[in-house]
Amino acid sequence: KRGSTVRTLMTQSPSFEKMAALHSVCASLRHNASPPEISTAMSTIGGDLSVDVVRGYMRLPYDDRARVLTCLMVACSEMSNEKANVMLNSCMKAVEAPFSNLVQALGNKQANSKDINVQESACLSILLYSGIVLASEMSEPERIPHFITPSLPYLSGLMAFYAEDLTICESLLKLFRDYAERYIAMMSRSQCIELFSASASLLKHYSEHHCRNRVV
Repeated sequence: KRGSTVRTLMTQSPSFEKMAALHSVCASLRHNASPPEISTAMSTIGGDLSVDVVRGYMRLPYDDRARVLTCLMVACSEMSNEKANVMLNSCMKAVEAPFSNLVQALGNKQANSKDINVQESACLSILLYSGIVLASEMSEPERIPHFITPSLPYLSGLMAFYAEDLTICESLLKLFRDYAERYIAMMSRSQCIELFSASASLLKHYSEHHCRNRVV
């Protein structure tokens, strides 16, 4: 996992490039994504991918897609490899962009948090962020807190909408737990403060729904 030579060889493989492109295309695609949504995602990312391949990948369980992302992150983490750096940034931006759109839509009340498609999108985003967090064995893992920190308040904010949805609620709690356990030792002071603040907000929203007899 930590071998520089192995990571370099992996990123030079056409199959690996195709897998990275599949992740980038499908990072915004739910299991039930419509044909127009698939076409838009494919035209945005580009790459030599067929519709059937994209449909097959997007139907994988979200957990499995997150595991693939973890592997991609570790393999693309060689700092001296410019191609790997480009692929790594693309993989992370593919997760960040649809999540930002989701947060904006919920904040502007352009999306109904109870809508099944919105719930699916939230679940997908959370699990993909978890896939990034679990890549702590990558080279220079300090890059993960730098990427995750700006999104923490918005991730914790999802608990206000989905505290009663046990699947999303559990995924959020696991995400914050894994992130704290794996990266707290390498975070800067400001990153720690952001994590503690976001965690406090997360647990407050959780307690309001699941610990009604306690004062929060």
